[in-house]
Amino acid sequence: MSLTLNQLASLPPEKRLPHGDEPKVVEPWKLKSAWRAVSAPAPMREIIIDGYVRRGEVLNIIASTKIGKSWLALYLLFSVATGRNWLGRQTKKGRVLLLDNELHDETIQNRMRSVADAMGISEDEDRDMFEYLDLRGVAVGIGEIEQQLSRFEPGEFTLIVLDAKYRYFCNGLQENSNDDQTTFHNQIDQLAKRLDCVIALIHHSSKGDQGGKAVTDVGSGGGSQSRATDCHVVIRPHDESPELAVLDAALRSFPKVEPISIRWEFPLWSLAADVEAIVKQAPSRNDTRMDGATRDKTLAVLEILKREPGNTATEYKLSGGHPEQKSFRAAIAELEGEDRIAWEQEFTPPRRTVAAGGWRLVESHPTSGAVEFDS
Repeated sequence: MSLTLNQLASLPPEKRLPHGDEPKVVEPWKLKSAWRAVSAPAPMREIIIDGYVRRGEVLNIIASTKIGKSWLALYLLFSVATGRNWLGRQTKKGRVLLLDNELHDETIQNRMRSVADAMGISEDEDRDMFEYLDLRGVAVGIGEIEQQLSRFEPGEFTLIVLDAKYRYFCNGLQENSNDDQTTFHNQIDQLAKRLDCVIALIHHSSKGDQGGKAVTDVGSGGGSQSRATDCHVVIRPHDESPELAVLDAALRSFPKVEPISIRWEFPLWSLAADVEAIVKQAPSRNDTRMDGATRDKTLAVLEILKREPGNTATEYKLSGGHPEQKSFRAAIAELEGEDRIAWEQEFTPPRRTVAAGGWRLVESHPTSGAVEFDS
C-alpha cells in the first residue's frame, strides 16, 4: 500500500507500522487536461535531422557487421558539427561527441581525417564542434556515462554517438534480454532528455538474412530496442550491387519515410537517388531447389546437343518428352540468354519430312563444346 505524506501523517499512532515497515510514501500524480493540450499543444522539439529525429530523442543505426555503419556515423557527426546535409537531409549545426569503444585511437583519428577530407571540411571551419573519446578496452556502462556527462548543461551538445552499443552493456546487463534492453533504453532516454540532445546508438544486426524482416525486427538482442527508440534506422544489402545498400527507418515523431538507396565509395556513403531501393532477399528453399533442377537440365541439354547430328534437336527430345517443364524452360532461357543455343525454325528432325524447329548449339560460343555451367 502507498500513502501520501498527508495520509501518513493523519494515521493514529496505533495504526502506524513499526520502524522500517512504513508504507512507501509517494506523491500523488498531477493529471493533465487533454482538452487544454488540444487547444494549446506544446511546441515540438527542435529538429536535428530533418524527417528523422529531434532534440531529446534516441536514434538507432543498425546494420550487419563490417557493412560500414561506423563510417556512416562519422559522416553524420561531421555533418551536424558543420551543419551540412546528411544523405540528402538537412541537419542542425551543433556540438557533437563520439564515444567509441571499438576502435583504437589512431584508427579513429585516421578515419576522421579521411572523412573530413572527403567532405571538404576546411581548416577555417569551427572544428571544435566535434569532440571524441576512445574507450576501447575500458568497461564503461551507461551509469558511468551518465556520471561523466552530468557536468554538461542541457543543450550544450546537439548529438552524442555511442559506438558500439553492445559494449556498453556492462554490470550484468544482457543484450538478449528484453527487460535489460528496456532498462538500458530508459536510462538513455533520461540522459537524452536531461542533456537536451540526440543520442545515437550504433548497433549490429542479428546473424542471417535480414531482407525478409520488418524494419523494427532488425537488430541483435531483445526486440524492445526498436520500440524504445524514436528513430530506428536500418541498413541492409541492396539487390543490385554490393556497393549499394538500402536505408529504411521506423519513426515516432515524424511521418513515415520511404526507403532510400545509398552508395559506398570510400570513405563516404552517399545518396543514390537514381537507384530504386530494393532490399536483397535470400533465396527460398523452393528457389534453391529450382536452381539445382535448372542447372541439371542445362547440362543435359548441352550434352544431348553435342551428340546430335548438326548439334540440333527438337524441344521434345531435349526435354525428354516434357517441353513445358519449368526447369527445362528455365534452362532454355538461360542458354539462349548466354547465346549458347539458337532456335532453328526450319530444322527437320531425322526420319521426318516436315520442319518442326529445334535448338542448335552455337559453335562460335567459347564454351559451346563444354558442359560446364558457371554457378
